[in-house]
Amino acid sequence: HIHSAPKPPKEIDPTIPEDFQAVVLKCMQKRADDRYQTAAELVSDLERLAKGQTPVLAFTDPAGLRHGATVMRTPEFKRERQRHQVLIAGAVVLVAASAVTAWALMTRTPAATSTARGAPERTVVITAHGSDPAAAETLLASHQFADARRLAQDELRATPKDATWLALLAKIDQAQGEAALIQAQTALDKGDIASAGTAAASARALIPDAPQLKTIEAELTRIEGERGQRTRMLAEADNLLSEGSAAKAEALLAGLAAQAPDDVAVANALRRARAARESADALERAVREQVAQGQQALERKDYDAAQLAFTSAKQLDPKNAVASVGLDQVTQAKQAINAAREQFDSALKARDLTTAEARLADLRTLAPGSPQVVLAEAALANSRLADDDVKRQTEEREAQVSNEAKALLAKLDDLTIALPVLEKSVQDFVGQRAGRPEAPLLTRRLDDRRARAQVQALFSTLDQAVVAHDTAAIARLVADTDFATRLGKLGTYQGVVFASTLTEFVRSDADAAGGERGTAKISLRQALATYPEKKLTYLFDLRRQDGAWRIASAHLQP
Repeated sequence: HIHSAPKPPKEIDPTIPEDFQAVVLKCMQKRADDRYQTAAELVSDLERLAKGQTPVLAFTDPAGLRHGATVMRTPEFKRERQRHQVLIAGAVVLVAASAVTAWALMTRTPAATSTARGAPERTVVITAHGSDPAAAETLLASHQFADARRLAQDELRATPKDATWLALLAKIDQAQGEAALIQAQTALDKGDIASAGTAAASARALIPDAPQLKTIEAELTRIEGERGQRTRMLAEADNLLSEGSAAKAEALLAGLAAQAPDDVAVANALRRARAARESADALERAVREQVAQGQQALERKDYDAAQLAFTSAKQLDPKNAVASVGLDQVTQAKQAINAAREQFDSALKARDLTTAEARLADLRTLAPGSPQVVLAEAALANSRLADDDVKRQTEEREAQVSNEAKALLAKLDDLTIALPVLEKSVQDFVGQRAGRPEAPLLTRRLDDRRARAQVQALFSTLDQAVVAHDTAAIARLVADTDFATRLGKLGTYQGVVFASTLTEFVRSDADAAGGERGTAKISLRQALATYPEKKLTYLFDLRRQDGAWRIASAHLQP
């Protein structure tokens, strides 16, 4: 394990108790200063294991020992190492992989409930543990000292300077100490010196200045000497250490050491208690720092940093209530963020940019500046760029098609282009671009060209019929009998010239009978042998029925 952290024994065999693992990892720390300093120290922890008690020195850095990590120190907690003293760790650097794993597990949660408009709403507020002091008072009144003390200590982890709980803890010490004095006096009256000495040692750890305690200790000393009481006080110090009350154990042993400054066993016990108390203080400070960092991260909505800090606090102090509440708040916030992001992604996938923008606004509110927001902003920007590109391409295609339609309309107006060529062009355009708004207009204009060609053929036939004096043909072409009669007479004259040129043609809507109508403007070149040639302009009303155009009426234009 020179180059990497040793694997915790529980990873190899989960049945290995935590206390045994702590002793093993204490022995395997990389730095010599972090291991047991003497064989006596190791033996003291092994003896406690043999008695089923929690080792003291093995837990000078619980987080580091549980994970096999190298203990790190900050200047705030550094001290000069003295002979036979253990340099205590003040802060523990968490292994990054543990934090990442914890983050992955905690974010794998169901989506948060959304509001009516689809935006998840979460209020992230760190709350105190919230136990009622009256509950501790009730436990105290029923002499359940351990439970009352545990409740007060849990609250003080969250708020170390809470005057109410500090006063209540002092009250618990006083009541438990007085109860111990009563037990000691009762045992002493019965002649049970051993029980009286044990109870007196417990009282000394709680109310060392009680006058009755001094009386009882004086009587015990008179009866059996100092050695028996010393043994009981050492045992009580061990009990206090196993309960996590290192400060009380240190105070108890300090008084004993003052009475017997040359007692090696008492000095060693005091050193262990002091080391445990310093370690507990450092651990408590580290927990408070992590909790404070987590709360600050929550306030600025940096949930990854908050989760890392609260997870660190929980690893250092698994019972820390504020860290538990903070992790719950982080989980709720991340659920809300994930829900908003899922709704954003769904809207973006459906190309609903309005809804996507609204969900992005929710994300900005829930986690301003977070990677989720940055990624969502980039996705929305890319989507807009893609939409703009599609829109630009669509507009370009639209302009191109529109220009093609305009060019085709211009060709339909060009009388020099043959009708079959125009028919193919219009057919290709309409066939390839079904549904285009230009298609009906092109089709109508093509029909106009066809009708114009038919009308042009009509007047060419009429010209031939007039010159040939073919009255039957004239009658088929001209519905206006009066005009048809005059045209028939015109063909009887010598040297007749009758040549029509279609200059304008306009097709109109069908009439009530369903036949097509149209107006043709004709430039007529007319002459006889006895009359000079002249040009006349006629306006013809046309009708088409059964596929053939006929002249309904003729109007000579001035």
